[in-house]
Amino acid sequence: DAADATAAARECALVDFAGQMEYLVTHQLLLASMHTLCLVIQPLGSFAQPSSRHHGSWRYWLSFLRALGERRTASVILAASQLDRVETELAVAEAAAAAEFDALKEAAGGGLGAEALRLDYRSAAIDATLREVRRRLGEAAEAVSSDWWVPASYERLADVVRALRARKERERSLPIVTREELRSAVELDGHASLCRLCTDPLLMQRAIDYLEAVGDAMSDRRLDVLLLDPVGWFAAFLAHFVRDDGNPCADVVRGVVALPDVVAALQHGYSAPEAQLTEVMSLVCSLELCVELSRLEKDAAGCGRFLFPCLLPLVSAPELACHWPAAEATATPTAALVMRGHRFRARDRFLPPGVFPMLVARLARLPAGSVSATRLWRDAAVVRFRAASALLRVDLAAATLDIVVAAPNDASHFVGAAKGQASAVRWLAHLVRQMLARGYPSITFDEAWLCPTPSCHGVPYGGGDGDEGAPVAGAAADRGFGAYCGTEFPLEPTAAKPGHACEHEGCWNFLGTGHRLEPLQLRAAAAGAEAPAVCASCGQQPYFPLRAGGGFGWAAKEDAELLRGGMSVAQPRVGIECKVGELHEDGGRDRKQGN
Repeated sequence: DAADATAAARECALVDFAGQMEYLVTHQLLLASMHTLCLVIQPLGSFAQPSSRHHGSWRYWLSFLRALGERRTASVILAASQLDRVETELAVAEAAAAAEFDALKEAAGGGLGAEALRLDYRSAAIDATLREVRRRLGEAAEAVSSDWWVPASYERLADVVRALRARKERERSLPIVTREELRSAVELDGHASLCRLCTDPLLMQRAIDYLEAVGDAMSDRRLDVLLLDPVGWFAAFLAHFVRDDGNPCADVVRGVVALPDVVAALQHGYSAPEAQLTEVMSLVCSLELCVELSRLEKDAAGCGRFLFPCLLPLVSAPELACHWPAAEATATPTAALVMRGHRFRARDRFLPPGVFPMLVARLARLPAGSVSATRLWRDAAVVRFRAASALLRVDLAAATLDIVVAAPNDASHFVGAAKGQASAVRWLAHLVRQMLARGYPSITFDEAWLCPTPSCHGVPYGGGDGDEGAPVAGAAADRGFGAYCGTEFPLEPTAAKPGHACEHEGCWNFLGTGHRLEPLQLRAAAAGAEAPAVCASCGQQPYFPLRAGGGFGWAAKEDAELLRGGMSVAQPRVGIECKVGELHEDGGRDRKQGN
């Protein structure tokens, strides 16, 4: 504030983050820092209008930021805007905004200030609004940086990086710098305060952490380079694929962008676009924002074509019915469809929109033949393991991520190296659990098994004509095909294996190999715990093991024992009519085995 000669000067870069869902995937890369100040703005009139698309913006963004990790106290400011455009009574809108603020303040346990910031843009009030904004931002900056101690060398390094970025902009070169290039720029600067940075890797890393905190660079464990001006670069890059201003965007066909179209859209910003943009796409793929089709489908025909999961369409029931369950699972009207499902639910009822696009990008690590771009959507994916077909589906509103595997028989659930170790649903649940634990450690997920009765998943029992391209007939339209309507059977909390990295131990490539699966146990088996024993939708007692008795996958252990003795018995409908039991991963023949 110029009127206060004693106030410390604060340089603040204001960034307007786009609200489109497609941009939220990159927002999580940029807003996770503990040193960012976030001003969350919601139009005043929307608080009393549940039908407004802005209704609940405060609550949504607070949940979004909380899901990204720990934040500094007072780093978030809530503001109400458009005071002059309230369609309802002003007093009603003001009361609704105040009630929302009080509820969020109580839930947050402090840190949001005494009241929300009012952004009045009318000519008579704009000066007062600007002064109040500066005051609140200054208070937030002081609160966030109260225990900072920034060496002069860090500030000097930031100047070097900004000069490096300016030079790259003039040369129209890529906004990336290797650590060696950064070290050379530091040595060329020659300032005495920077000498130790070149010889002490720990000090250099701390300096890079500072560059990330102030937004001058971004480093990531998946990258071997630093990205300069990450906020501006991501905004400029994605703006060519996500447009709502009437201008044409790059040619995107079902989430897929061809490299020539990327070059045509971005060539004005680079001196050698063909070579440079190939490197850009490699960087974006490393951040798991997109994946090259040749890597996803293990087919050289996909070279130079990139799938952006955030640009895929949402799945519809007719589309899903064309691909799941697989034709092998519904080949004849009398087929006994064996289904097993696993659900992850965010305990705080909020799931960041970047979770599923990240998972879709990681599906490229699965074995050849498992994934096809035609079976991918923004909120669902179908992967194949021979006769078994797995549906992965996210519901952001319910904060759930489901894995449902369907197969014509129990043996088909055990594929590849996982035979005798874990079924496909257990293996995929392990991969997802590890991904969530490493990517979103601040979110607690509850896990549950889903009823194995096909009708609870909106799938008619049996049926189908064996044609993969034809929708499954029957109850699909009435029940919502692929939408689960049964009971959740909660599991005992299972922590991800500490220090375990699926990428390093081969879990994506070799089914069930390279790790010991986490033991899963129904909560009903624990002393004093209460859990449902009957599915409220189908009225059946679910039976989850696929290897009952001697590994034959019958619905009852008694039937499996009869078969082992050479007796012929009629197999009951798989997945029902048996008790819920305690499940162990590595029990003996006479113990009920988990999926």
